Amino acid sequence: MPSFSSSSSIRAASEQCSLNVKIVHKLYHGSPSNVFHKVKGRLPKELDVLLLSDLIFSIAGSLNGQTVPADTIAHCALMQHLRNDLSANAPQLGLNAISDAYVDNADGHAKITLTPSRSLSHSSRQHAVLVAVDLCYIWKTAGDREHSTNLLSGAGPFAENLYLPFELLLKRVTEQLFNQLVGRYPLIFGTWCRRLDMESEYFPSVARSILEIMRRSPNPHFVARCKRVIKVRLLLLSVHAINIFLDCTCSPSVRAPGIRSSPLLVFSFPRQ
Repeated sequence: MPSFSSSSSIRAASEQCSLNVKIVHKLYHGSPSNVFHKVKGRLPKELDVLLLSDLIFSIAGSLNGQTVPADTIAHCALMQHLRNDLSANAPQLGLNAISDAYVDNADGHAKITLTPSRSLSHSSRQHAVLVAVDLCYIWKTAGDREHSTNLLSGAGPFAENLYLPFELLLKRVTEQLFNQLVGRYPLIFGTWCRRLDMESEYFPSVARSILEIMRRSPNPHFVARCKRVIKVRLLLLSVHAINIFLDCTCSPSVRAPGIRSSPLLVFSFPRQ
């Protein structure tokens, strides 16, 4: 399965200016490839997305159509605002550290590195892996080109000091960005994944109890219904979701497994 990317955007506007943040989510399934294949729409809810290493945020931007240099972005107040908000919300987002901004010599983009606070994810289920999030801040202000040049050099959203009209919009889109990350990747960001970690140790015993109830039940209709529900649950494993999402054909070997051991039930619990 190749590497793939999914796009989204966040918009906010005031009387003085507007901000459109274009977001590219970069992921892979199996082994990463050199080319990211673009996919439309959101990822299926059935698809588990994990984080197997530090996460890279790449930040770019433009002001009234003028691209802002990476070195300017790395040292501007907008970057500092993003890092401060990430640090302030680190416990809720599940982050341990946020690096200083730097310019990656490999591609010339300004970046920061996020280190998760929880242990690196692992799963027996088929899953995708999030490797990077690209953010492009597109600002537009009222005024002529000369005014735009002055903003870019001294008082704009990419200056060393962030003025109130820009800061208010930036706060709004940053809050929406965090909500989007938590909503899209509950196994990486937010408190849900930490609660899951605490509860997951009970999954095997619950699965064994369910199987024991099925084994001892004298009602064949109840047993048949339980098996049917479990099989349907297992068919929603992430490999099925990925294949549909990327318009691929499911392998003939993908089929509903038998109900013979408790690990099958354990795999289905995290998405309950």
